[in-house]
Amino acid sequence: MKKIYYLCYFDIPEHAEQQRSFVLAATTKSTYIAKAFVKAGYEVEIVSASGTGGGNFCPGSVTQLGDNLTLRLFDAKSAKTTVQRVFARRFLRKQLKSYLLENVTENDTLLVYHSLAYMDLVQEIKQKKNPKLILETNEVYADVTGNEKIRPKEMAFLQSADGYVLSTELLLEKVNPQNKPFTVNYGIFAPEKKQFEPLFHDGKIHCVYAGVLEPRKGAGTAIAAAEFLPSNYHIHIIGFGREEDMAKIQKQVDEMSAKTECTVTFDGKKSGDEYLQFLQSCQVGFATQSADAAFNETSFPSKVLSYLSNGLRVVSVRIKAIETSKVADLMYFYDGDSPKAVAEAIQSIDFSDGYDSRKCLSDLDASFISDCEKLTAREGVNT
Repeated sequence: MKKIYYLCYFDIPEHAEQQRSFVLAATTKSTYIAKAFVKAGYEVEIVSASGTGGGNFCPGSVTQLGDNLTLRLFDAKSAKTTVQRVFARRFLRKQLKSYLLENVTENDTLLVYHSLAYMDLVQEIKQKKNPKLILETNEVYADVTGNEKIRPKEMAFLQSADGYVLSTELLLEKVNPQNKPFTVNYGIFAPEKKQFEPLFHDGKIHCVYAGVLEPRKGAGTAIAAAEFLPSNYHIHIIGFGREEDMAKIQKQVDEMSAKTECTVTFDGKKSGDEYLQFLQSCQVGFATQSADAAFNETSFPSKVLSYLSNGLRVVSVRIKAIETSKVADLMYFYDGDSPKAVAEAIQSIDFSDGYDSRKCLSDLDASFISDCEKLTAREGVNT
């Protein structure tokens, strides 16, 4: 069986006490991609680059996540000072380098979650061991950060790949001008079963913003839309972020609640089954990020797929990454950043039209697994 080494930042809830550094949304997507390659007939080993933000030393480990799917974590040192953090990163990097150089062969595939942190390491592995290099590219960091100094090096790294798993069709022209093999994955295509009892029994239409509570990501716009909605709507905000951002969200919710008939609540962070049950108790999901954010040109909002997989309608800002996607026909678009436009989009929804987002995702899931099977083959795949 052919083997794929999947380099990314990754951990599982069972290791929560280790406080490894990773982003839950990225890990969720990585799990889906890894399992898709397994279904396509490959053995996948997730090689995690996650250190620890905790105060204790964390031993490395190997965990079986499923048939032909394993997770490898390395020893991680705690770090409280800047100097300690530098040495902790070097310590982990040395282990990554040693392991990959010793184990990866030219017959293997190295699937890499695009990160600036280990670009040099990946290129060294490619040069010395010559595996097939597939880059999972969700965004161009030079676009996100506005740091033009990193762009030449980042683009050279991206174009050194043998193939790509791209997060949006818009990345094709920028990342893959040579038309190398690729497939496109916006997030988790596999639909979630409707398996939970609804949390709400008040006859209202429940709308939810789920995700990062950061100004450009749109929670504030979702809250502001409540001013233009009547009493039979309830807007929920769930998610995570910096303490100061969460405090601002709570303040905005309180202020809006005082002047609108629409109910608005900040319901905190949800995860696991609690998160799924919450989504499946709502009818509408918000993708209300800022319309002019730089990352809109290359980054597909992962929350869109989360909503669709749980059967929600999605009210979305009109941005190219979504408008040119294979799920565009399922969207309820609005233009600009106007809260009133968001409210109008919500009120335009016909909840009796036979909408079935889960069926659409099932089709995309089957297509993606087929693409995974072809992507690491010599001829590759273009979708």
